[in-house]
Amino acid sequence: MPPIRMLKAEIAKALGEGNRDLAKVQEVSIAGDRITVRFAIDDNLIVSWVAYGAKDDVSKILKAIAQSQVEFSSVWVRGSFSMKDKFGNVSESEVVQVHYSKATIGKINWAGFNSENVYDIADGKVIHAQFQ
Repeated sequence: MPPIRMLKAEIAKALGEGNRDLAKVQEVSIAGDRITVRFAIDDNLIVSWVAYGAKDDVSKILKAIAQSQVEFSSVWVRGSFSMKDKFGNVSESEVVQVHYSKATIGKINWAGFNSENVYDIADGKVIHAQFQ
């Protein structure tokens, strides 16, 4: 199996099924030694649970990549969610954009890691206020 298909399968397995009418794993790509993963954030009863679920999913994605045999130097993770603008229009928007170097991911002790910290350890991030 090609590395990209194997990696996408491992990430999909780690995340499980989504609860919206979108594929949970939207895209997994490798450009050079950079991995990019786009995923759909699950809905939940309250906003804070949606935000926590997004952090947990980012952690699962990073762990799946770290445990894979795919070589990389950096990982970019982009999460999308259905957002309503000021005019009442709803569209799927990227609300979580984080990137991590291989060195940063290598420092994570998966047995003791709290996914609440996943954005704090990012090498770069743009997070919508509702998802912080």
